[in-house]
Amino acid sequence: MKKFLILILAINLFANVVNNKIRFSFTNIKFNKEHLGLLESSYLFDFNNFYGGIGVYSAISGKRGGFFVGGIDVGIDYPLNFFHLTGGLFLGGGGGGSAPQGGGLMSRIYAALKYKNFGIGVNKIKFLNGDINSNAFFIVYDTKFKDYYFLTLPKSIKGKIKTITFSPFYKYYYPLNSKTTEGKKQLSFGVVGAEIDFDDNLLEVGGALKGDSDGYAEIYFGKEKKFKFFKLKGFIGASGGGKVDTDGGFGIKGSIESNFKYFNIETGFIKSAGSFKAYFFKGSFDKKFNLIIPGREKIENFIPKKFEFKLYNERYLKAVDKSGRSYVLDNLTMDINYFINSYLFCGISASAAVDGNSGGYATGMWNAGVSYKNIFAQISLGAAGGGGVDVGGGMVSKIETGYNFRHFFVSVGKIKSMGKLDSTYINFGYRLKFYKLFSDF
Repeated sequence: MKKFLILILAINLFANVVNNKIRFSFTNIKFNKEHLGLLESSYLFDFNNFYGGIGVYSAISGKRGGFFVGGIDVGIDYPLNFFHLTGGLFLGGGGGGSAPQGGGLMSRIYAALKYKNFGIGVNKIKFLNGDINSNAFFIVYDTKFKDYYFLTLPKSIKGKIKTITFSPFYKYYYPLNSKTTEGKKQLSFGVVGAEIDFDDNLLEVGGALKGDSDGYAEIYFGKEKKFKFFKLKGFIGASGGGKVDTDGGFGIKGSIESNFKYFNIETGFIKSAGSFKAYFFKGSFDKKFNLIIPGREKIENFIPKKFEFKLYNERYLKAVDKSGRSYVLDNLTMDINYFINSYLFCGISASAAVDGNSGGYATGMWNAGVSYKNIFAQISLGAAGGGGVDVGGGMVSKIETGYNFRHFFVSVGKIKSMGKLDSTYINFGYRLKFYKLFSDF
């Protein structure tokens, strides 16, 4: 937590131009005479030789498909002639795939030697309230770029324009001769999520919302080829949970999608490493943004938009699992909110269990709310599941109110599922307001 506090201080003090990097790594850990292959996908902010950001670890080999962990990563990257020495600490929450992750709180201590973008290192991954504790080698790849994050607004700026498309979606899977992890027939189920398109590079995340597969989640990376009236898309990634048999978690997808301005329909096929394979149909609403990123052209006419990042502990005072056990459940939660005007905001939220012996429980939700001075209220709707928590088909809703004081906040609310989960919760955490600049919005 000390390094995390240093990260917060760095974000608040450093300049507007931030060096960024996307990091991918793979490690194969061992426990209880089995192996688990984890793919790291992280977005990191560089401050000279120090960095920090968020990361997700996804199972792609072994037999724990649906194992996901998300959290905060901080570290150093020190140049040594032709090489770089990098090392740091990750803390996060998650689990899944019926792994022995206990409450879900994971730590990773790592060090690697890199040449240009590639490196090899050693890491120690431990679930602090579970039975996974492993030392292993890993390989890593970093790609660097620059972006703007403003804490105060500039009068003029040099940059260039990139178009980003954000697409919330609903997707329905129709399995083809697939069995669950219990050997039963895999039934159809719905998934809610979002896709981001940046220069034809795609990121898609989602979670089960309807059907008998609550707890299923997926994260996929892809590329697309645009034509006049349609797009061809291909993905690789990780998925599982909700008794969906994806084996180690690795999967591939291919699809064709209409290419219109606001609403599009997509159909395709998914194949996992397990028995799960399915056709799917998907509908999405598309919103394009012309984002200003670092460049050489002077831009005086720009549109500033305010955002808010939150990182906090969310405590359910009375969670209920499928055996009827009632208990306290702690989740590590992150929100990103966009302010429509001075008072109204909307955003997305993701959380994962870190204590309560429900590792693998996670939520993904859409938020909408109002903020006046230091008081705010919001409602949320989305998907949840995993960790044995009784959420029925996966749909959950929340309502809360809270108080902001400088870079921190407290709130209290109520979460309600389609199952037995019906609990009051309390939140306490960190918040950061920042601005992004657009040429059109």
